[in-house]
Formats: sequence, C-alpha cells, structure tokens
Amino acid sequence: MKNILTIMKKELKRFFGDRRMLLSLILPGLIVFVLYTIMGQFIGSIGKGDANHDYNVYIVNNSNDKSINDLHEVDKYKITINEVDEDQIDAIKEDIKIKTKDLLIVFEKDFDAKKNNGTSPTVDLYYNSTNDNSQEIYTYYLTGLSEKAINDIKYNYLINGGVGAGSTNNLATKEDVSSQVITMIVPYILIIFLFTGCMGIATESIAGEKERGTIATLLVTPTKRRDIALGKVLALSITSVFSSVVTFIAVIASVPNMMGGVSESGITLSMYGVKEILLILLFIVLAVLLFTSILTVLSTLAKSIKEATQYAMPIMVITMMIGVLSMSGNIPTNPALYLVPVYNIAMGLTSVFAGKIDALNIILATVSNVAYIAGAVFALTKLFNNEKIMFSK
Repeated sequence: MKNILTIMKKELKRFFGDRRMLLSLILPGLIVFVLYTIMGQFIGSIGKGDANHDYNVYIVNNSNDKSINDLHEVDKYKITINEVDEDQIDAIKEDIKIKTKDLLIVFEKDFDAKKNNGTSPTVDLYYNSTNDNSQEIYTYYLTGLSEKAINDIKYNYLINGGVGAGSTNNLATKEDVSSQVITMIVPYILIIFLFTGCMGIATESIAGEKERGTIATLLVTPTKRRDIALGKVLALSITSVFSSVVTFIAVIASVPNMMGGVSESGITLSMYGVKEILLILLFIVLAVLLFTSILTVLSTLAKSIKEATQYAMPIMVITMMIGVLSMSGNIPTNPALYLVPVYNIAMGLTSVFAGKIDALNIILATVSNVAYIAGAVFALTKLFNNEKIMFSK
C-alpha cells in the first residue's frame, strides 16, 4: 500500500507540478466553455437587425384601422412609414433586393371595407432574408398582423395570400442566399481544416526527429543550418499547400449538395468568378504558410511530438475561436483589424465569399502575413543555430 501511495504521489506531483501537463488537463474544459459561449452568442444574433437602424417601411393602400397602425409605433424599433402608390411597387421591390429598403407592405385595394364585410382581403409583406434588418422588421410585422388575425375574428385578412403561385415574398436573390450560407460555413471549415492539416505535419517535423535522434545526424553535416531550416519549411509548406488546395476543392464541390435544402432552387456558385477564386487561393496559401512557420517554430522548441502538440494547443484554440467569429458574416471595416494575424485571413475569406472585397484590406492582410511568415522563418533559423535547443532531449 505504501508503494502504491508513493507512486500515486509521484504521478500527481508530475501532473500538477508541470505547468504544461496541468494546462493539458484544464484546456479541454476551457475550449468547450469558450467555444460554446461564443457560438451561443452568435446563434442568438442570427437574423437580428441593428438596434440603431431606422427601418424604412413602404406601404401601399394603407389601412385606416387603428389597431393595425399601432404596429408602426413601438419603442423597440425606429420605423419610418412611407405611403406609396401601386405603380411604385416594382421599384421598391428592386430596392429591397439590393438592400436599400427594408420592407414593403401591400394592402389589397379597399382593404378596410373588405375586411369589415368578411371578404378576407390580402396583405402582402415583401422583404429580403439576407438583410438582417429586413428580416427583423418583416418578422415583427408578420407576427403582429398574425396575432390580430388569430385573436380577433374581425381581422379576417390573408397574410401573404396575394402572392401568386410560383412567386415569393422573399425578394432575396438565389445568389444572395447562396452567398450568405457559404459565408457562414465555408470560411470556418477552411480555417479549421487548414490549421489541423498543418498541425499534423509541422508538429512532427522537428520534434519527431529529435525523438528519433536523426536531427543530430543532419545538423553535423556540412550543410548550413539556415539552409536546413529553410528547406524544412519549404517542404512542409508545399505539402500543406497541396493538401489545403485539395481540401478547398472538396469543400467547394460539396457545398451545393450539403446545403441544397436551404432553398427550393438550391445553392449556386455562379457569383464567384476568377478574381474571387484567386483571392480565396491567396488567403489559403497565406494561412498555410503562416500556420506552418509558426508550428515549425513550436516543434523546434519542443523535445517531443507530444510536447510540440501541447505547445500548439493554445494556437488551435485561438484559431477555432476566430473561425467561429467568422460564421457571423460580419466584416470589419477598420483597416487596422486586417493587421491581426489569423483574424485577417478569416475576415479576408469572409469578405471574398460575401462579395464585399476591399482592395486596401486585402493588401494589408497580405503584406502583414508575409511579414509574420518572414519573422517566423527568421526565428526558426536562429533556433537552428542554438545548440541547447537543437540537442535537447
């Protein structure tokens, strides 16, 4: 029993006395907490409009019913009502499609008279589901009008009953819907896949050779250590880039099938041309080179593959958090944010998939990442010249 307790104390001391091992015990719980918290906040914000937005609502054949008009006066929203004629309907629909107007409400002609004599007139609401403000105010009016129709028999009108067969009151184009879905999903998947792919290769590259003892043989050859370091980084980068391009092709090819049920017409990729494809590939290559260079530095600092993996875990957590943030589809307009490593790649991918390309932000993200990659490679060459680090076991 005494020997058992001694061994137990020794193992407990090893676990709780080593900060890296202690971190490995705590980290999974922290990852779950942080990711679930961020995802919960993100999910709760989906489809929510801007709290300070001035909602532009256009009404044709406005009802004189006070109860219906009370919907326009609510503390939660700042609503501007614009009464327009029937000949302006098509123009307003086009503005809703391009997201410059939020909602169009079309009451059937003589709505009040028909409602009062029991002939069930129609009221149609037109909105754009890919515009959060439009979706928000549409939901508000749809709910308000529906509650009146359900709770009081005198409100016997048909909501969206005037939309013809084969038509829809959602004026979002197929391209807008596709772009919204892809923007929410693909950047996150790419960022995570790219990092995990690089992690699997880079963490083993130097630390694995240390474990096997082969790095010592390589270092005593006449080859300059700087050349050895650069050769390893380039080889790892080529391997990772190849893997990432295959991943990109697989993800893009699978999106239409995976998300085909989102709308009746499915998902299209027609809004992406050569420029968008090249920019996406640019960010993929930058991500791979950045991840590979950083992870190779960590692998060099580690004494074993297990230790290199532990070093990489905090980077993985940050990457996953940034990936989750990209799912919101919110693209920062502050150019300074495109200097933040990893985040600028995620936002760059998001902006390209969303069709909101800004040349300045693309340039800042590209130049800053090239600088970070060069810095990591320079640090790696310095580590290779450090005998204590390279021959540590």
